[in-house]
Amino acid sequence: MGAVYRFGDFEVHALRRRLLNHGKPVIIGARAFDVLLVLIERRGDLVSKNELIDLVWPGLVVEEHNLTVQVSALRKLLGAQAIATVPGRGYQFTAGLEGGVASMTAADLSISTSTASAIPSNLGPRPPVLYGRERDIENVLLLTLTYRLVTLVGAGGIGKTRLAQAVAHKLRDQYPDGTWVVELAALSDPALVPATVARVLGIKLPGQRPALDELVGGLGRQTLQIVLDNCEHLLDAVSALAQAITAGTPNVRLLTTSQEALKVADEQQCRIAPLAVPSTPDDADARSCGAVALFEARVRAVDPQFTLKHTDFPAVVDICRRLDGLPLAIELAAVRVPVLGVRGVRDRLDERFQLLTGGSRVALRRHQTLRAAIEWSYHLLSSDQRWWFRRLGVFAGGFTIELVRCVAGTDDAADEWAVIDSIAALVDKSLVVADVERPGDEPRFHLLETPRTYALEQLAATGELADCQRHHARAVCALFMRVDDAFVEGRMTSEQCAAALAPETDNLRVAYRWATGAAGELSIAVRLAASAAGHGEFAAECAQWLQVLAPCMDEATAPEDVAALWLGIARPWVFIRLPHALAADAARQAATLYRSLGRPMHQFLALLLAERPCCESGDAAAAHLCLDEARALMRPHWPSGLRGRLLNATGHVLNDQGRCEEAAQMFARAIKIWAEVGDWRNESQANSSLADSLWRLGRLHEAAHRLEGLVQRMRKRSSSSTATVFALANLTAVLSESGRVDEAAEVAREALPVLRRSGLLGYFLDDLVYLLALRGGVEAAALLLGASQAYFVRTAASRQVNEQRLFGLALHLVEAALPAAELECLLGKGAALDDAALAVIVEAALAEQP
Repeated sequence: MGAVYRFGDFEVHALRRRLLNHGKPVIIGARAFDVLLVLIERRGDLVSKNELIDLVWPGLVVEEHNLTVQVSALRKLLGAQAIATVPGRGYQFTAGLEGGVASMTAADLSISTSTASAIPSNLGPRPPVLYGRERDIENVLLLTLTYRLVTLVGAGGIGKTRLAQAVAHKLRDQYPDGTWVVELAALSDPALVPATVARVLGIKLPGQRPALDELVGGLGRQTLQIVLDNCEHLLDAVSALAQAITAGTPNVRLLTTSQEALKVADEQQCRIAPLAVPSTPDDADARSCGAVALFEARVRAVDPQFTLKHTDFPAVVDICRRLDGLPLAIELAAVRVPVLGVRGVRDRLDERFQLLTGGSRVALRRHQTLRAAIEWSYHLLSSDQRWWFRRLGVFAGGFTIELVRCVAGTDDAADEWAVIDSIAALVDKSLVVADVERPGDEPRFHLLETPRTYALEQLAATGELADCQRHHARAVCALFMRVDDAFVEGRMTSEQCAAALAPETDNLRVAYRWATGAAGELSIAVRLAASAAGHGEFAAECAQWLQVLAPCMDEATAPEDVAALWLGIARPWVFIRLPHALAADAARQAATLYRSLGRPMHQFLALLLAERPCCESGDAAAAHLCLDEARALMRPHWPSGLRGRLLNATGHVLNDQGRCEEAAQMFARAIKIWAEVGDWRNESQANSSLADSLWRLGRLHEAAHRLEGLVQRMRKRSSSSTATVFALANLTAVLSESGRVDEAAEVAREALPVLRRSGLLGYFLDDLVYLLALRGGVEAAALLLGASQAYFVRTAASRQVNEQRLFGLALHLVEAALPAAELECLLGKGAALDDAALAVIVEAALAEQP
């Protein structure tokens, strides 16, 4: 039988999970009750905080603050003397039990059961089944037990109603006078809100006083919970109701759902996020993510024979991701699977407003189609708010206040505040999401994909789309040019540039697509591609764009655009993907144009960039001339980071001449400068180059030690994929030549995903091929040798000394293991392989046991 504990005026019924005060039920949360029960059962003992957390939240990761809140709530109910705190150690139950421990009888149990079943409520018999909302339920339960007014805020279709119902079900036995859900979606007259609530609660309003006053009087000292669902179109009326109830009744608690907070005193807001979506289909817990679990369950509800196949799983993840984890959209997509199949649904998501219809007949009308849900939210906006909302549709991947100002065509400070206020209003109404990495950081904003699609539709319908797309492309172009100019002139470090530009990747692509389209502007396309090319995150795409744009240059093209294009082609992580002679010529042409344009710092960079392709194509004399001219341009007042670039370029020329000791000194000086100015990415690149010089000098242990330290630091902080892959590839090669084959293989496995993402596998094949040959993968090594030869023919480049030596060592091993005819066949096959096929070969070879 269940134990009954008595102390002071209180009784704790363990089985019934009830706390009584003078025989009357006391509202207490489930977690608070669990904490109390553990402390009572361990009375006389000190219970540590960690032990309490493990017992009360089994299997969950919970912050200590949650425990502190529960203990504080218990002390308010029981008195401060009931629970003692031992600082730094834990808690102890100190109230004396009276008469030992009683047992609950069968009669008690039957009374308890009948009492519980007799508690009035209009909740359904069972709570709704939720997926991926366990933590949300815990958070909302804690809030509702701590505060009398809690509002669940979130976008339409995000699942606020079901979450509120689930929480209400868990708490229904805590309110002897009932838990009541009041649905407000169909109500259009704000004046009827008090009467609607009264009708659900069975309270008669005589009509002799204002309805709200009579409702509060009717509630009196009742202990109950009211769930006010879908309040966003009646905010003023619901706010007045909430204030009156919390002020005029002692025991009524309110849980409201709305797309916008009530913004009244004592309201505790809880913003509901979309369901979790796996970052990739390969995530270990991808299938249990809320969005995927909901999709699978809803498909099975309409097709019990459905089984989610491994081959369909990437498509399901893509559906959930493109629908932003929005439960309503996922459910509507799931019901189409029996007719279209998983991939058919995925392929039709661009037509989502036609695809996602046919929701449950018992759902709200606005939740029966995706369009109806977003239209409901849109029509709640003022005309000014709709104007701003539409313009936000042109942004892809998010936006800043500055970009919105540019698209809206506002410049002065007053207009800036208009932008800020408008975005804030749309955030409040759950149509715009504010993304903040750390509290206090400046937020970035984005529209979920479905509202964005609707905003673009509305832009087209109002005839505003073309102008907004043009403003967007110009704004993104101006941002990239401003940041790249600051980088070229040494006013921003490479990390600062990455922080400013990487979040705009999707905006860059959208702007470039418009600029190269029928209504676009060639000048914007050139400037976008050229200014993004200098930053490793964008180099692969920009290399393709610049090759397409180069033939479009003619006499009518502005000199600034031509200079920018040539400089873009010469940028470090672009030129290695192109014929090196083209890159050397592009750098020299850029230097000449920037000289005539009076832009010495851009001319300086162009001359330094000419050095690498000149060296790699074997023209050391031309490389020296470029360095001499760049050195002559250098001015004492220029930022010290530019001197670091000159030292780094000088080190490369010296290295190619075999003057490796001098080169190492240049790289060391560059590292010191970049460490002083805080340019980590350039510092790491110079560290890799220094290790390369040590490797060439035969000091393999020193080279490996430097690279290992560099890779460790890269793992702990931000590094571009290009810088990371350079260090990992070099370390793989150095360890291989040092005979540390197993360690080299581990590093190569780490490097391979980065090589895939960067698109630079062809450039680094020589760093991998010797390792594969040493491990006995001679066929794979032969294929890589053929691919490497094809790369150097295609780019007209020459191998660096270390890579040439590795290529020779690998070729020697392969020639010794394979017949000449088979080797020739494999070399030919390798030459025809692309990076994707080569990556599969390398992955398979590294997976085999040597």
